[in-house]
Amino acid sequence: PGIGEYTAGAIASISFGLPVPAVDGNVLRVCARVLDDATPIDNAAHKAALTAALSACYPAGHCGDFTQALMELGATVCVPNGAPQCARCPLQDACAAHRSGRELQFPVRAEKRAKRVEQRTVLLMRCGDRLAVCKRPERGLLAGLWQFPDVEGEQSAQQALALAAQWGVHPTGIERAVSRSHIFTHVRWELTGVLLTCAVEAPQFRWVTQRELETEIGLPTAYRQFLTCISP
Repeated sequence: PGIGEYTAGAIASISFGLPVPAVDGNVLRVCARVLDDATPIDNAAHKAALTAALSACYPAGHCGDFTQALMELGATVCVPNGAPQCARCPLQDACAAHRSGRELQFPVRAEKRAKRVEQRTVLLMRCGDRLAVCKRPERGLLAGLWQFPDVEGEQSAQQALALAAQWGVHPTGIERAVSRSHIFTHVRWELTGVLLTCAVEAPQFRWVTQRELETEIGLPTAYRQFLTCISP
């Protein structure tokens, strides 16, 4: 059962007093083992419910003592790495996980989601000694920052050439194509960069020198990593 199913009396059997409990990783681990609670401790709602349950049973006037006791118990006895030292624990008789021999199965953490993978093609369009940059949309990843123009999906060099032609830069050739990756919190970009030479500085882009890119334009790392492959 989750923490919300335990009464204040049940929680009181594992604590020693505090009206506003501080619930850190040590407290979460001790409570998970004592209550035999498999709710992932990195769940924000679970932490809030545990905080409320402890608040209901902490004796008034002993807040600091109770918080410190639970934290110290988790740091020195009900430890995070290796086997807990149950023989030394004052809560061993009240600990459901200890009674069932399942101490090492707690605490439980939520499985990390696999990062979503997005394919993008970055067009590195050079006209003379200048390269095209533009602003990203005002919403979403890297909102409002400078970037090299890009499109969703993995485009071939010839598809990139055709796209550049649609943008009015009059591409004259392909110098090279390179692959790069960039990892965000929940997504990984797989990037194909295509370096094109162009004859026209189309007005929808800002055209800047490589020096300006390196010193004045705040390119995010996802795009800045292409600077090493665009030197003439």
